[in-house]
Amino acid sequence: MALGALIALISWLIPTNKVKRSLEDQKAVDSQTQNIELYQFFACPFCIKTRRTIRKLNIK
Repeated sequence: MALGALIALISWLIPTNKVKRSLEDQKAVDSQTQNIELYQFFACPFCIKTRRTIRKLNIK
């Protein structure tokens, strides 16, 4: 668990660059992904990678 917390802290400290889209494209992405749910464990390295990818792809 301590290793997972360390990975989560490092992930939080290192920012990700979000994909920039036009307003219309972002609305289309938001409507396509509105029903997606992520069940996660805070310290899971796979969940951290998934959260970072979601943040990078600018998905709400």
